[in-house]
Amino acid sequence: MSAPRCLGEVRSQPKEHSGSALSRANRRTARGSAAATWTVVSELPASIGSDGLLDAASAGQIVILKNLSRQFRPSGLSTSVRLDLKGPLGKESVENVIRDYATSGFDVLESAANDAPIHPRTRLIARDGSVAREWQDFVVPAEIALAVRRVLGRPIYFQMESEN
Repeated sequence: MSAPRCLGEVRSQPKEHSGSALSRANRRTARGSAAATWTVVSELPASIGSDGLLDAASAGQIVILKNLSRQFRPSGLSTSVRLDLKGPLGKESVENVIRDYATSGFDVLESAANDAPIHPRTRLIARDGSVAREWQDFVVPAEIALAVRRVLGRPIYFQMESEN
């Protein structure tokens, strides 16, 4: 039996943007709280297995984004993840998944939209609402962390909240 492939083997495709227009909903998300200066918005097609757990690829991407959020929240980064869940799901399963992955300052939303993306998409949105970077597919930790670090500087580690 071979081990499952890890997310690190999937290369994301970054796209640079200079002044892309966003929908009103995305602009509201991008503004976040008054303290937020930049926002990471991720749309993840996901599924919940018969065991009640989120699929491994989506769960891995959420963990990467949660860690990024913890590191850069004190610098003003806000993070929002939209799970586009596939298939018929019980309300309790959806609520459990959202509760499992949500933390303070990190929004996990559920959507069963018909226009759900087929592949994950993550965007780094500037304070003016423009898309500074976009990744199609899963984004590996180093790529997104370096992009955020370029605009927000080093993380303020002493202000990081504990995982409790």
